[in-house]
Amino acid sequence: MKILIICTIYAPDRSPRAYRWTALAEHWAAAGHHVEVIAGWKPGDPRREPRNGVIVHRVGSFVERLRAALGRGSHRVAVAQEGVPSMPPEPGKLERAAKAIYNATLRQLFWPDYAFHWYPSAVRKARALLASGAFDAVISVSHPFTPHLVGLALKRAHPTLRWIVDIGDPFSLLDEIPLNNRALYKGLNRRAEAAVLRRADAVAVTVERCRADYAASFPESAAKIAVIPPLLSLPESTQAGTSYFSGGAIHLVSIGTFYRALRHPGFLLALLAALRQRRVDLHLHIFGTLNDCAACFEPYRAEIGRNIHFHGMVPRETIAAVMRSADILVNIGNSTAHQLPSKLVEYAAAARPILNLATRPGDSAAAFLAGYPSSLTLYAADPPDEASVTAALAFIAKPPPIDQDAARHFLSPYTIERVSEAYNRLIGPTGDAAQPQRMRNAG
Repeated sequence: MKILIICTIYAPDRSPRAYRWTALAEHWAAAGHHVEVIAGWKPGDPRREPRNGVIVHRVGSFVERLRAALGRGSHRVAVAQEGVPSMPPEPGKLERAAKAIYNATLRQLFWPDYAFHWYPSAVRKARALLASGAFDAVISVSHPFTPHLVGLALKRAHPTLRWIVDIGDPFSLLDEIPLNNRALYKGLNRRAEAAVLRRADAVAVTVERCRADYAASFPESAAKIAVIPPLLSLPESTQAGTSYFSGGAIHLVSIGTFYRALRHPGFLLALLAALRQRRVDLHLHIFGTLNDCAACFEPYRAEIGRNIHFHGMVPRETIAAVMRSADILVNIGNSTAHQLPSKLVEYAAAARPILNLATRPGDSAAAFLAGYPSSLTLYAADPPDEASVTAALAFIAKPPPIDQDAARHFLSPYTIERVSEAYNRLIGPTGDAAQPQRMRNAG
């Protein structure tokens, strides 16, 4: 089987989509399939790289140099030094001025998203690869949405090419964090996504609510939309057998990026303050980036470095050790039901108690964790109510035990074997992935 994957974000980028699609591509390559990837180029990247059996083509333009200069490099964040750094530094005047100009000009005009400049070079590379030989399938991956426009261009030029659209994050349906200026492009966003769904042979989303909303919004494409859940891709820790944290305290760990509109830390910080009035041994460790939420920590500045610790981005292997060493893993539920944080599968694989802080009814994480043997979901309140504080204290003091057999059963739908087989069924239109219909180059 010969597969072409079009995804702006790919290893060594650090993001859920990069982890998912790097793992899937390498799994298929290890099984003997021919896999090529067209990804985003960034300064210092090789343009062509054989990587663990996968041929990676990186394309892009000078815009990536500009984004890096503005501190907006796409998912290529420098790894922090080990330790407990203090509050992340404020950007300098020049950086703030450059960002303000960017936000007032290009940010208001580009379409469909920040990867707009990647489209021409990605289409050229994809056409060249298709001209050199037939592929059984092309898979385009979002976020961002631009790879789907590349796939659409290929499908129009090669109508018999089997095209799988993988939606990690919605596009026209995503109101919380618009990917472009919706005042200008709301109608165009919907028309473009409708065209992508209409021409795709199959579509994958990660949660049932997302499938249902897409089916309702684009009923002509409803029959081709499938749910393929998050992938367990937590690496083995090189620090196995040792604890990342010191003893004598309770360590709560939050991993991931904060967003004011999607994943706000306010309730977590208020809850921690209320909990610490009764338990002074609680420490919160934050691994990831604060993004636009740095100001949320200002009221708690006195606790930073004492009981609130910023670790920034650390190597993936370190994250595995962190998860397995945490006393409590903390998840902040998304404000949209269209997405399920893929880190929740890794939290479960770490076999640690999970405290889920939901911000809306129908929280996708709460539904996911309903079958996990050691979790507690609290719904945000300002300030945290007494019932939530009491429940959190009881959970922290004595979380339910995790039976290893039950945990393995819970995780079975999210293994690389199960998830890759679900994509195989989409790639093979007859349902037989071992003998997919051969798609010939129509150009």
